[in-house]
Amino acid sequence: MPERSFFLVLIMTKAWVWYVKAVGLVRSGRPKDALVYYWRAVEADEGLVNAWADMALVYNELGAPQTARETLARARELEPDRADLIHLEAETYHFEGMMKLANANAASARAEARVLLSRAAELYGRALDAGRREWQLAARAPTFFRLGELCYYVNHDPEGARAYWRRILELHSPTPNSDPPLFPLAGERALRERQTAMWVELGTWQAWARGLLLQLDAMERAGVVPVRPEPAARHNTRPRCRAPPRYTPLFRFYA
Repeated sequence: MPERSFFLVLIMTKAWVWYVKAVGLVRSGRPKDALVYYWRAVEADEGLVNAWADMALVYNELGAPQTARETLARARELEPDRADLIHLEAETYHFEGMMKLANANAASARAEARVLLSRAAELYGRALDAGRREWQLAARAPTFFRLGELCYYVNHDPEGARAYWRRILELHSPTPNSDPPLFPLAGERALRERQTAMWVELGTWQAWARGLLLQLDAMERAGVVPVRPEPAARHNTRPRCRAPPRYTPLFRFYA
């Protein structure tokens, strides 16, 4: 029995060595090189959930959302109700849907993009549900942020976007200096260019949300963005975001 325990510790230690190496490569702007070490980590320990999740993030950032979902499925098999994993799956659909929508020239392509964005909206809602169950709604700042993006860029609804971004400013953590970072920074450019940690804390999400709210206010004062766009001006697409009640800790925004 002691020999078996020693063998398990050796495997776990080796897996964590590869995992830490991979994280270091991502933070230094070398995500493709990091994938080699992430795979070594999960080969040494298939139960290393964070390695599967981080790999999915890197694949998504490198423009391979389907591969990201396949990798993430391994993490969700191990921890199916973890809020950040649900959020990450939503982001794979979100980014893929936005890319297809931006390049769609045919109605069928736009319809396919709307299906992906609808799936993202549903999963973001589940991530909020899971965050509430975990008593970690403050860690769901990225989820509120992405919902604001869906409202603004997909539905052309600045009012709905403002409601979600304001919700981020209402989030509070009692121990901000000792909390773990919330969720990885999105965007291949960020992965490629940032030389510091790739993790974004609550205060950063709040700063970004505050900046977007100031931009919306300035654009509306200049008459660039209507406060309430006419229904005909909106894209006929899901998700149809509803503004959350101001003091409600959790809400469902999807039909």
